[in-house]
Parts: sequence; structure tokens; C-alpha cells
Amino acid sequence: MSFADLILKLVYPPRCAVCGELIEATADRVCFCEKCRSLWEQEKETPCPVCRQTPDNCICELQYNKSRTLDTCRSLTLYDGDAVKKLIFGIKNTSDKDLFAFIGRELEMLIFRKADLSDGGCVIAYPQRNRTARKKYGHDQAYLLAKTVSKDLGIPLFEGIKNVHGKEQKKLSERGRGENAYKSYVIPEKYKGQLSGKRVILIDDIVTTGATAVSCAALCKLDGAVSVSCFCVAKTPRRFHAKGDPS
Repeated sequence: MSFADLILKLVYPPRCAVCGELIEATADRVCFCEKCRSLWEQEKETPCPVCRQTPDNCICELQYNKSRTLDTCRSLTLYDGDAVKKLIFGIKNTSDKDLFAFIGRELEMLIFRKADLSDGGCVIAYPQRNRTARKKYGHDQAYLLAKTVSKDLGIPLFEGIKNVHGKEQKKLSERGRGENAYKSYVIPEKYKGQLSGKRVILIDDIVTTGATAVSCAALCKLDGAVSVSCFCVAKTPRRFHAKGDPS
């Protein structure tokens, strides 16, 4: 953190990203009060209600991934507790540097544990936020997370998954999410061929039905990617079913 940033924090003390309480201004990138940090750590260990595994080890399949287009989806937590819901709200609605730095580090540790980074054949990618939301909130949360992870891990950032449709997924029905995701994302011609032979690490804030992640995975594989793995902050447990479960 620069001296100017530290002075700014002293003048405008930071607040907890979850409860909004004032927290001590220090040189470290702190975005939680002690109580909410403890809640965050607890929620990362909350087991999936279906497979009973922690989110980073969840073996459940995404609703829209019955074809196994997306090779795997790992998350830091489930979108089921108050702390994580407020955190996701903050990620979507603000571009706080400390918050994105913290979440970026959390994702990096998850990627280190679960992804194959051995031979330099990986790229970081993200699903671009729709134009209306980018204009409304002034940032693209998936891009900021992906950029942070790319820089810290030294893995190239692929910016070619573009959103050209414009509807927000959260406003749509489950069926509508699938149709919208299929129509929304493209890899423009100037980016074609850059994923050939690559293992794609797709970064996103939240996975609900998996429609966006699976649509992006399909595009990446059509462009030559050998695998696509999604790493997200949270996923919705009620939208998942265990592998082999016909329900």
C-alpha cells in the first residue's frame, strides 16, 4: 500500500465489507472486522447440503453442466449465509481495492490447491459483465478479480469472452438464464485461436445455475482450450444436484 493510500485511510477510515462497522486503518489490506472475518472463515467450512463436502471439495454438478462441458467448478463458499451474501453484494456494487485484493488472494490459494499450474499452459479468463451493469455500477467485478489473480499468479489474462446481449442474469428465470447466457457471450474474431491448447481458469463472483460458466466453457473449447475450470467466490447450493442423482 502506498503512503498516499495509507493517509487516505486515516482521513476516511475503512469499514467492514460485511457489517459496515469502522475498522482500524493499517498498512495491511483489511476489509473485515474481527467478527465478520470469523463468520467468513466459518462459512468457507459450511458443508454443501447435498454432498456434505466443503465448497472447495463439493462434488455436485451444475444444473446446466449435464454435458460436462465445464470440467470443474470450485468455490470459496456457498451462497447461503448472511456474511457471504453481503460480501457478494459489495463485490457487485463497489470497486473497493482492499475487498478485491482480499478476495483475489482467497481465490489464488484455492487455485493453487485445485488447479494444475505445472507447465505454464494456463490462462485466466472471465465472463464480461453486461454493458448495462458496467455502466450502472462503474466496474466489472469478474474482470477485477481475474486481473488480480492473473497479476499475482503470473498467469496471462484472456479478455476475449465478451458480453454482447445485455440482460442481467439475476433478473431471469432458470430457463431464461440458460437462453440468455447462450446468446450473450462470444469470442470476437480478433481473439480467436488464443486459447488453443490452453487450460482455462474461469473466474467469477457467483455461480447460480451454471448457465454463464458453461456457455463460456463451450466457447473456450470451440476455440481450442483443452479444459475449462471455474473458480468462484460462491455458488448456490439449492441449484445443484449430486453426480449420479437423476433428480
